[in-house]
Amino acid sequence: GTWFGERATQRARAARDGKAPGRQGNVEKDAVDERALMKPRILVVGSSNTDLRVRVPRIPTPGETVLGSEFGSAAGGKGANQAVSAARAGAQVTLVARVGEDTFGQMALEGFRKDGLVLDYVVIDRQQPSGVALILVGPEGQATIAVAPGANSRLSAADVQRASKAFETAQVVVVQLEIPLTAVQRAVELATLHRIPVILNPAP
Repeated sequence: GTWFGERATQRARAARDGKAPGRQGNVEKDAVDERALMKPRILVVGSSNTDLRVRVPRIPTPGETVLGSEFGSAAGGKGANQAVSAARAGAQVTLVARVGEDTFGQMALEGFRKDGLVLDYVVIDRQQPSGVALILVGPEGQATIAVAPGANSRLSAADVQRASKAFETAQVVVVQLEIPLTAVQRAVELATLHRIPVILNPAP
């Protein structure tokens, strides 16, 4: 009798306060889901690289070796940079990309997860390593860059097609030219099919 009495009291209080007993967690979850729905939904189809930087006293001439000073590495790639920037600005971002089955690829995925990217359509490539950019930075900030695209070069129209569900809900599609043109073309075609604006960054 006591248990039913306590439950009746809880329900009476809940009715008075406009709440259902035991529903607070669900109400909070609903609020979180609603905030997620309010975020801009951006789909990025693009590259993911790791930047390896060395500071040098001067940019070497052909055939010359120059001793550098500071070395650093950072996540990079035009597509990944745009995806992470959009997520940090408050968007809900889905990334379509390829990384290698290596340390650089794992580091990239960990960084993407930390920034809240949706990674359902990021492919781990077992044939090519992750993309890498080798960067020499001179004293005035001038840089010489060489990029080994690796897995980025295998991002295909089929990879983009597999992400077709993401196109159905996206509000903007972002692409660049650090990936094969066939993948870019398919992304634009799917965006056009769903009447979604496309932002093309023609880099590099």
